[in-house]
Amino acid sequence: MDLLAAVVFSLALWIRFEEDFKHWVFELKMQHFWTGAYVLLAAACLVMIISFFGCCGAIMENPCMLTTVCDSGTRKETHGGVYRCENARYSVLLGICFVIGLAGSAYILDHGIENSKIKPWLRGRFLELIARYDTEPRARRIVDMIQEYVRR
Repeated sequence: MDLLAAVVFSLALWIRFEEDFKHWVFELKMQHFWTGAYVLLAAACLVMIISFFGCCGAIMENPCMLTTVCDSGTRKETHGGVYRCENARYSVLLGICFVIGLAGSAYILDHGIENSKIKPWLRGRFLELIARYDTEPRARRIVDMIQEYVRR
């Protein structure tokens, strides 16, 4: 679980900080696209923290670490001093993180695929830039940049 969270965290960081993509987002004024990446970053961080404490607590049989994933009132000592969680909230916390990650992924997909809400917005933005191509240097630069990348 921890490795999967690290992969999602890395992917969300890449989406957010990749220079070419970042440049496009700022030039087209699409900063709302970052919302999904932020949600994925938060969910992945939570999963990594919860998984880390859960694994360390289980390996070291440390009740202090296990309290991060078990309700303190539901820990019971079994034979040999080993603690066991009867009513663990670990799966509930990971379930919540899963739902948060799913919501972030859905947001990114909704704002980044062919038949999304962003397609009409982009079409209008591009037509606006093309109309201002001869009068504004910024519009000319953006349209030239788009043509350069599309040609590749």
